[in-house]
Amino acid sequence: MMASAQLTARQVRGLRKAGDVLIPGDSELPSFSGSGCVAHVDGMLDYMHGGDRDGLKALLGVFGLLPKVLIRGIIALTEHHHGVPTALGSVLRMINTGVKGVVMTLYYSDVGGQGQSIYQVIKYDAKVVRRDQ
Repeated sequence: MMASAQLTARQVRGLRKAGDVLIPGDSELPSFSGSGCVAHVDGMLDYMHGGDRDGLKALLGVFGLLPKVLIRGIIALTEHHHGVPTALGSVLRMINTGVKGVVMTLYYSDVGGQGQSIYQVIKYDAKVVRRDQ
């Protein structure tokens, strides 16, 4: 288990579980937890608004206690926020955006350093090219 200055062991476990629900991996790409990107979560949390960070940490703490099947159900429910009454729909939207934002940003930032680069696998090679030279 990696150490985090901002997350408890249970919150890190919750992040890994939620990440693996969203990015389970396949024959070419590693799972979220298998990528090693969780080791960089503090660098992301340092720049989050305090209220957003506290809410995310509370949610990750709950996820750390739940089995993956329940986390999968919660995330699936957040995908259908448009059919839920306004107040609850807003909460579901925030959960969806917050969890996906952290998971996707960490994973697709290619900071994991475990095995092959995510960028190499998806053939992502962004660069700026000046055509006038």
